[in-house]
Formats: sequence, structure tokens, C-alpha cells
Amino acid sequence: MALVAAPDRACARDLAIPSCTLAEAIDIIARGTGASIGTTNPALLRRRIASKRVSGGVDNMLRQILGNGVMLRRLGGDSWLIVGLRRLEAEPVSALIPMRPPEPGGAAIVVARSRSDAALHAFPLTARVMPGAMIDAAAAMRGSDALTDRVALVSGTHLGPGRDKLFLRGIADSSFAGTRAATVAPYLGEQRLTYRAADPGLLPLDLEQVEVLPGPHGTLYGAGALGGIVRLQPRAPDLGEASARGWGGISATAHGAMGGDLGGLANLPVVEGQLGLRVLGYRSDAGGYIDDTARGDKDVNRVRTTGGRLALRYRQGDWTADIGGAVQAIRSRDAQYAQPGTGSGAAGALERRSGVAEPSSDHIALASATVRRGGEPVHVSATVGAVEQRMDQNYAATARDGGAILYRQADHASLVTIEARAWREPGDGPGWVGGVSILSSRARQIRSVLPESPGDLLRVRNDNTELSAFGEVTLDAGPGLSFTGGLRFSRITLDGDALGKLDSFYFSREQEPVSVARSETRLLPSLAATLKLHGKGRAYARYERGYRPGGVAGGIVSRKFASDRIGTLEVGLRDVGTGPLEWDATLAWSRWRDVQGDLLTPVGLTYTENIGDARVFSADVTGRAQVTGRLQLLGAAMVVRDRLHPLEYLRDGSHSLPNVPGLSLRGEARYRLPLRAGRSLGLGALVVHEGVSHLGAGANLDLRQGGVTRLDLSGRLELDRAVVALSVENLLDARGDRFALGNPFTLRAGAQTTPQRPRTVRVGFEAGF
Repeated sequence: MALVAAPDRACARDLAIPSCTLAEAIDIIARGTGASIGTTNPALLRRRIASKRVSGGVDNMLRQILGNGVMLRRLGGDSWLIVGLRRLEAEPVSALIPMRPPEPGGAAIVVARSRSDAALHAFPLTARVMPGAMIDAAAAMRGSDALTDRVALVSGTHLGPGRDKLFLRGIADSSFAGTRAATVAPYLGEQRLTYRAADPGLLPLDLEQVEVLPGPHGTLYGAGALGGIVRLQPRAPDLGEASARGWGGISATAHGAMGGDLGGLANLPVVEGQLGLRVLGYRSDAGGYIDDTARGDKDVNRVRTTGGRLALRYRQGDWTADIGGAVQAIRSRDAQYAQPGTGSGAAGALERRSGVAEPSSDHIALASATVRRGGEPVHVSATVGAVEQRMDQNYAATARDGGAILYRQADHASLVTIEARAWREPGDGPGWVGGVSILSSRARQIRSVLPESPGDLLRVRNDNTELSAFGEVTLDAGPGLSFTGGLRFSRITLDGDALGKLDSFYFSREQEPVSVARSETRLLPSLAATLKLHGKGRAYARYERGYRPGGVAGGIVSRKFASDRIGTLEVGLRDVGTGPLEWDATLAWSRWRDVQGDLLTPVGLTYTENIGDARVFSADVTGRAQVTGRLQLLGAAMVVRDRLHPLEYLRDGSHSLPNVPGLSLRGEARYRLPLRAGRSLGLGALVVHEGVSHLGAGANLDLRQGGVTRLDLSGRLELDRAVVALSVENLLDARGDRFALGNPFTLRAGAQTTPQRPRTVRVGFEAGF
């Protein structure tokens, strides 16, 4: 299925459609009316349309360009589905209608929001856009793994939900979420979620789509977007129709405990056509599967996730105002690593001997407000938002005197963002975007030890303020050829300090407080060219730069670390059609200076350091094919080759960046079988492979990890507005080591692994009202 989404500005008008493909004509109609228009047959999108003027409602416009033989279905509100053309389609209509209007799903996305809201397929960059409908309730319970499972460009760590990090296209700095800015900037709608913090692992429920934009994207997004952008786009309130949906499931994990999940959402038009409310709530309990033989406890690593979102939309003419908020709490009863040498000694053993629980938690709360005007030809918007996140971790450790202690680390991060921008989309003149933004980040880290002691307290603080002005312009240079150039001017201030010590881990000494207070100016340019090929296909080249500010870090000795910077050249092809197959391909070269990464002290404390310079080469290809009206195939592959030139004292370790699989593969098949009375059966299979990588820089982190493969199966019996679902995760019950370190303080005591979740079967039920 293909989907076109446009700004919410529903009204009938007279529109001029040039000679173009159906995909481009739908784009014009969607933007002119504010409607969302989808099709179950992506092959139709390459159909050529003669130039003409269209008027009236969305349905009349589509009939004027496709003829009266077009089969349309209104999904509610301003959402329309092109089922097919009567003279071309042999499939019965019931086989092609999505189960849950208005939630069409599929893989061939035509239009999505970028920083200027223009069509992503027209922009000179790599973009992977996944419909939210592709992530069902069973997949969404996996959190950020639901994304990494389906997009080969994205990889991540597996320390535990709420403590992981995401990486894009091999731009990876460390296995630990330390005091530096992340390499990936995650967004929920228009609100940035983190800066100096781990990925919060928001469950991807009730999403319009997920956008993955490999970076750097310093020009439009500023600091911390070295690797790129991951945006979760929530469904906005439907102003025309009330609806509700609920779901629940029970899961059983081999060699582990039972689990379950439930959730629900409601959409309420308060004032029809003007004001609407959408509310989401959920809870998930993932059963544990690691045993602690020292305590005699089984299945210790149970994880509970609870959360919800609220969205309020007001529309008046060309103006739209959105107010939203989200909260989520993740509580892990114990760590999820195992020790292969424990008990049976098998390499795939699901047990360890820690003797004490190592719980962790992550809490996030956010609120944002966006006002947007969609008038022609210039659009404007303004967004203000705030995020609070707290992560707590506990590790069993051994003091320098040999006694057992518990190490505790609390990270508290807050983020305030304000941005105003205006843009004009390419068309009858140059396209451009310009704006100003303010970002204020405050990060606190407290390290302590139990039993408590006055000499065991270390505090680290890093505060950043970024004031920026940015702009980008696209100019036509001839038939099908355009050039894009941009620049961001940023003034960044950094204020940080580290003070205190941890006497339990090393001989007591006076620790001199370390502080930093400085300002710097950054200019981040971008330059790109796009050449339109046959149909929707495009060839492009792009160069862009990004950076992260420095800061202070604590360890045995507190220290400063400098900012790092990256420049990337990429060339690629997008939306190239070969029969039923559409594919994208990209080559990217990155040069990364003064890479910030986390290292381990001999006793197991982490600290941040500039570990050296790196070069990264990546190649990726993504394909999608609508083989028949019932069968869809998706595939993706990424190859990364990198070289780290580390500091002198790190040269005994790996010369590869951490957590960078040399090969990542994804494959998915979806089959939909129509049954009588409008019912249908959907079947799916997903294969995920992550190649081998290393844990980190330095000899003590030169540990092999990865090399895992997983096969998932799923089935959905759709009965009008109800669904019965069955899914099997890790059908072959494969182990593998997704992350080679679970507790840095006991690393010297023996090998550690983080195995994949064993075979897990979930039976679920969904109902819409």
C-alpha cells in the first residue's frame, strides 16, 4: 500500500495539475486540500496523468484525473483510499480494504514531512519512511527494536530498555549512554526527545509513520544529529469522527516467564471540524528469562512498561494548533545479561551468578505545542516544548578491599526547545526554508555506592544552550535538475563541572574539581544536487556537516572532553522502478574528527574521552515489491567498513568503531488472503540478521558481539472491526550475543552475553468501536 499525507487544511479548491505521474498529482491534491490519500496498488503511482485543472471535493478531483472507473473508499474524515481501477483490477474490493480505518499501511511511501514539510522523495537525501500500520501491537511492545528490526540503517545497543542507544549508518561512538550528546536526534512529532540522554524507548503505538533520515543533519537540526534523525509521527486527532480501539495479549517465553500487554485509545471530536482530542494508554509486562543461580531466583529480568499520550488539535481556516504530551516509565526488575561459564557452562546459557539484583528504570515526560499556518505560497510554524528524563541503574561491584558493594548511577536530563520557521515548497519558483531556534539542555549525573559513605559521591553537570539561525534554498537549474544549499549559524555555550570521588573503588586522594565554561560559534553548511529520472526516480548527491559540543566527565579522575565534528558525502538513487520492484541505494563516506566515546577504567567505571579520528564507508540498498495484489516483499541490506585511528594508549584494542555490524540484513513478506463477508487473513514473516561488531575502544573493550539471526512469524485474522492475532518471535529459539557486556564491574570475572529473547508466542485480540 502507498500513502500520501499532507498538512491538515481540508477544503475544496480549484487546482492545476501538470503533466506528471499519479504520485505527483496526488501530492498536489493532498497539499491543496489537506487530505490524506492512499492506494493499495503502488504500481498505479507511476501512471502518467495529462495536465488539467480539477475542482470540487477530493473524490471529484481523483475521478477527474483517473476517470469514473476509479474505485475510492473514504476511511473517515479527510482520509481516502484508491482501491484500484475497475478496468485494471481483478481483486475483489474486500481483499484490499484496510482492516482499521483510517490506518492504511504499506511500504511505498510517497510523501512525508521533512523540516519544510515538502515531499521527502523530492529531497536530496536518504530517507526510510515506514507506515505506523506496519508496527502492530505485538511488534510495538519491543519498543525501539520494532524499528531496528525493519530498517537496516538503524542499529543499537541492548543493555536494557530505556538505557539503549541508537545509531544510524555506522556512526556509533560507544556502547554506554554517558555524559556526551547522542549521535541520533529522536523526535516525537515536532518535539526533540533527548540530547545528553539514552534513547527513552517509547513504544511505537498509534503512529502515522516513522521517518529515518541518516545524517549528519546539522544545517536544519543542529548539534547532536551526527548520525541522523529518527522521528515518530503520532496520529493526529480526527476532527470528524469519534472512534475507539482496544487491544490485549498474553505471551509465553520459552525457558522463561509469562507476560502480557494491554492498551487502548480514544478519538473524540469536541467541536466537529475544529477541535479534537486523542488519548492513548498502554502497559506491557515482558516475562523474564535469565536465572540467578546465586540467589536461586528464576526469570529475574522482567520488564514493565507503562505510558500514555494525549493530543489536542484545533483548526480554524489555514491555522492549526496542536498541543500534546506523553509519559512513559520502564522498570527492569534485574539486568538481562548472562554468564556463559555459569551452571551448565553452555555458550547459550540463560543464567548468571550475581548474588544481588541489578534493577534499572527510565522515566520520561514531555509536553509540546505547535502552531502552523498552511497558506499559499508561504507556510509558517512555531513549536515550543520541554522534556524531562531520569534514568537509574544499579550494578553489583567489588570494592578495593574485596567487599561487596552496590554501585548506583542516576542520570537526570531536561530539554527545552523553541523554534520558529517559514518555508516555501518547490514549484513555480525556488523552494526554501528558514528559521531560528533555541535549545537548552541540562544534564546531571550522580554516582554513589551502597553502603553509603561520605567518600563515595561523584557529581557531574553539563549544561548547553544553543542559539541558531538556519536556512536552505532549492533552485531549479534545468529540466529535472535542482541544487540545494543551506547554512546554520549557531552560538553554543557550555557550562559544566565534575566534583567528588568514589573512595570504594580506588585509593583515597584529593580530587580537584574540573569545570568548563566556554562559548563557541559554529557554521554548518550543506550542498546537494538532485536529478529527476524516469517516473518517481531520482539521483542525488549531498554533502553536510555536523558536530557535538564537548563537556566534562567523571571517573577515577574527572576530565574534560572536546567537541567532535563530522562531514559526510553521500550519493544515491531513490524510488527507482523496475517492474513491480522499487528500490533505493546509497553510498556514503564520512570523516569523523575527535570522536567522543566512553571507555572503562580498570575497576569498571565509565568515562568519556576523545578516542581518535575515524573514517566510515557505508553502502545500503532497500527494495519493495508488490508481487501480486495479495503478496508484498520487502528487503534491505547495509554494509559498513570503518577505520578508527585511536589515541596511542588505545591502539592495542580494536581499530573499529563500537557497535557497528559489518553486515545488516532485513527481509519481510506480507500476504493477505480475502475471506468471505469482508473478512481476511494476513500472514507475515520477518528475518533479521546483525553481523559481528566490537564492544568498544581499548584492549579491555575489544570484545566480539553480534552475529545474530532471528526469524519471526505472524498471523492476523480480521473479522470486521475485530482482530485475533498470533505471533512467534525468534521461532528457531536462537541465542546469539546482542551485547557483550552487562555489568562493567564484573567483566574481569568472566565472559558476559546478552542473548536474544528466547522463542516467545503471543496471542492477542484487538477491537475497534
